[in-house]
Amino acid sequence: MDFLIYSKVALMAVLDKDPGKELLFKSHCKLGMIKCKLYELDSAYEHFQKALLLDFASIEQCANLIIKMGLIEEERGDLNKAIQKYQSVFKLDFDQRIVYSHIAWCYYKAKNYERCKEYLLSIDNSFGFKMDAQA
Repeated sequence: MDFLIYSKVALMAVLDKDPGKELLFKSHCKLGMIKCKLYELDSAYEHFQKALLLDFASIEQCANLIIKMGLIEEERGDLNKAIQKYQSVFKLDFDQRIVYSHIAWCYYKAKNYERCKEYLLSIDNSFGFKMDAQA
């Protein structure tokens, strides 16, 4: 735990120095992860958001940051916001199976089994997996 706190302090110092876009992006991403591990979810979400706003990330990095933000919404208990975050990844050229599975899991947690099944079957239809629709 001490390591996380020391890392957090060091990265906050980097942010104070106006490090340039690339280092700023990496620092926000790492701080977001550290804050998640420390269960400082609001701050983690803000760092992921700041990283996205820098417009420095690749498509894969953007998708992963948005998914992390969706996971934070799930942890907060707001499944609708989590689903909205995950659905925003559909606009990117990213492996949609990951997004479908996160959305399906949210619907499962909300006990909306029909919608969960729809998203699981979407994986089957879109990516050639064979799932039993009767399950």
